[in-house]
Amino acid sequence: MPDPLPAIAQVEDMLRDTLAAWPALDAWTIETDRPLDEALAEEEGDTILIFTVQYQTLCALESGRTEHTALIEFEAVSRTPTIGTISRHNHAAIAHVAAAISATGRTLDGRIQWIEEVDVAPAEPRGKDVGGASLQMRAQFYTPHDDWFTLVV
Repeated sequence: MPDPLPAIAQVEDMLRDTLAAWPALDAWTIETDRPLDEALAEEEGDTILIFTVQYQTLCALESGRTEHTALIEFEAVSRTPTIGTISRHNHAAIAHVAAAISATGRTLDGRIQWIEEVDVAPAEPRGKDVGGASLQMRAQFYTPHDDWFTLVV
């Protein structure tokens, strides 16, 4: 039996599924498990990578829960080479990411507490993302105090 996914990975996968269901992002591949230093192959199309940059925790012993506040990045990697700027193609992708998440009521249909935009910037050049831009969002969710594998609604 495979190991259970930590709650943060479950949140990333819910975000992936939310974006994959958004019609305006049909032409984009949405991934949560690609290593960040792995270049996209020439034949790969536009891709949105979802990964957690960092998160903080706050233990609420009286409720038996831990509050997690995660900084999650959505990196839109397109074939439009724009170093140091954000192409209109990536602006559109980022706007659709925000729209898809907003359509869930910013709670991924009640499965997390909240998610909101933080900032948008050109992606750090790492070979794969010459045409990249990233949207960072702050997400808040709860787990039982001693169980970071179970999301609590």
